[in-house]
Amino acid sequence: MPKRINGKIVAMLVLMAMVCASSVRGADSLGVLQGVVKDAAGAPVAGAFVKMKDAERRLTFMVISQAQGRYSANVPLGKYVVQAVGGEYQSALSTQKDVSAGRSTTVDVALTDKRAPHLPNAWPGRPPGQGGGEAAATAPVRLPDGNGKQLVTGKCSVCHDAARIANARYDRAHWLEINDDMQDYARGSDFARELTSEEVNVLLDYLLANFSDSDARARRVRQVDPNSRLPRTLVQGDATKYIAVEFELPNTNVEPHLHVYRIGSACWSHQKSSVEWNCERSRQQTLVRRWGP
Repeated sequence: MPKRINGKIVAMLVLMAMVCASSVRGADSLGVLQGVVKDAAGAPVAGAFVKMKDAERRLTFMVISQAQGRYSANVPLGKYVVQAVGGEYQSALSTQKDVSAGRSTTVDVALTDKRAPHLPNAWPGRPPGQGGGEAAATAPVRLPDGNGKQLVTGKCSVCHDAARIANARYDRAHWLEINDDMQDYARGSDFARELTSEEVNVLLDYLLANFSDSDARARRVRQVDPNSRLPRTLVQGDATKYIAVEFELPNTNVEPHLHVYRIGSACWSHQKSSVEWNCERSRQQTLVRRWGP
């Protein structure tokens, strides 16, 4: 596998890692979850993604299957469901298994189910183009003329590309939520400028006229297959040594933002919403480590 592809995989695994550090500290609170990944014909598969989810803790651990299709991970005690993803296939969700201290729990899985179609990169749980940097990575857009266009190009685009707006289709309530969020950001910014009440109304009319539809609210809750953005080739090389840990935010209306990393240790992440900025080390500390010595 080219080094450039390996780098993308490693970067993706690092960005996915949102974990409460207290959940993985202390050998006496850990157990071993292990097993073998096989294909539909029963042959072992190395280089597949193996996801182990503890729904109660909101934690998902992901490792890569090694030689002979084997995987193994030290995880906090709890009840886990295992799923493997490799190439164009994935396994069904396993039955829930208890992981207890000082014991090894074995869950073997088989790649028998066809994967969902690939989706371009996007913020977790969102269709492409509705948030995050991927919306700005499209071709330049031409905004429709009208009263409000200058606010988009002059004030909104100070912080992000206009493509993020042009690619969106939201109803009035959601555009208001976004406006409140941006206004809060502008109040604490050194370069962004808050909109006046009159400008807010002008901008909202412009957005509703050009970037809204009657079904916008319904499409906001579209479910995205969490495996649809994983690579469709088996992992090779150094990338097979990494472990990713994902912590599902209790509040799904916020976004991880402004990550701060400490080399060799952890990451602290702000939690952004339209009404608050939180920095909760206990809920959003990140741990990423190599597998092996």
